[in-house]
Amino acid sequence: MIERLMRPYFHIPFVLLVGACSSYGSSTPRDCSQGLSYDGPSILENAELRFPTGRFGSTGTIPAATVQRLDLAFENALEMLPTETVDAAVLRLDGSRYLRTAGDPSTARDLHYWASAGKLFTALGILVLEEEGRLSLNDPISNYLSGIPDGELITLEMLLNHTSGLFSANEDAQVRASNKLMTLEDEIAVLQRHGNLFCPGTNWRYSNSGYALLAEVIEQVSGQSYHSFVDGQVIAKTQAERLRVMAAGERPENVVALSQANGDVREVINHFGGAGSVIGDAESMAAFVAGVFEGSVVSETTLNRMTQQLYPMFHSASDPSQPTRYNGLGTMVYVAISQSPPSYLMGHSGGLDGASSFVGWSARHQAVVVVALTGAGSADLIASRLAPALE
Repeated sequence: MIERLMRPYFHIPFVLLVGACSSYGSSTPRDCSQGLSYDGPSILENAELRFPTGRFGSTGTIPAATVQRLDLAFENALEMLPTETVDAAVLRLDGSRYLRTAGDPSTARDLHYWASAGKLFTALGILVLEEEGRLSLNDPISNYLSGIPDGELITLEMLLNHTSGLFSANEDAQVRASNKLMTLEDEIAVLQRHGNLFCPGTNWRYSNSGYALLAEVIEQVSGQSYHSFVDGQVIAKTQAERLRVMAAGERPENVVALSQANGDVREVINHFGGAGSVIGDAESMAAFVAGVFEGSVVSETTLNRMTQQLYPMFHSASDPSQPTRYNGLGTMVYVAISQSPPSYLMGHSGGLDGASSFVGWSARHQAVVVVALTGAGSADLIASRLAPALE
């Protein structure tokens, strides 16, 4: 067992998506044992999700009529949202692309922070290491870190799909009130103080802390910093040119500041670790997502595993029994229940006070759609308007 507890780690001063997610489990179990099975809300297994039918091209052109529909969809969405800046991209399988921005980011600050969409990158880092035979998703986190509640029962797979039962440290009142850079020891102390919310593997609850621990696993197994490994072994396998993971504690000078609800403008400082540390422009993010789902980063077999078992996150307001978003291994699946049969998008969302993001692949439209924004509003909403405009 390797212990690395005293170096500066990360601090999550805002909620990264978790606030609106389904929240299952509320008591601290006293007696968890191996062999317990999942008994939460019904999962979606073996959904008919389709990946790109080949590699993305580079020479396609979006028809003028489609561009007009995309423009109208983008502008109508913005009328509903009090955003400050928006960066959006659509990349179709034939290589044709649609790029739109809004607001007035300076030429010196033209990149956006992608919040919890960065969890997709962390998950891919773990899966790359698994494909190389350097770890197993069945490994308990106790193989890498000591002091994690029920760590001998929590597998890396449970951390990836949020079934570990771990508390999410950013929800701790003391953590949220603090501006200090936490150490890994601090993080583990918060997890110990709150205890697990349910026995590992028996339920689902979004945990930023789980992804913080996964970043530490990447560092231990690879021998590199988290950001160096993901930049070199995940992002570099795609055509993304202006996309990277921030170093721990970094304050990048070329990223649009967060415009918060109280009117404050806050610089992006990387306190987020494996829970979401990616910055870039929408065009590069679209190229990255295209590379992921065409199989440039991990194999199609691994991509299928990422969505083989899907846990419900959000439900329809009109039909609370109907899930509209699921969570797999570092990826989210969005269900358009208004369509028959329902269509699916695969990707990840992110959100915190002052920023929102969405990245996804739509098999129905054979296209990648990505959106990052600052200010108030939902990147998901803009993406949900852009995708149908491709029809």
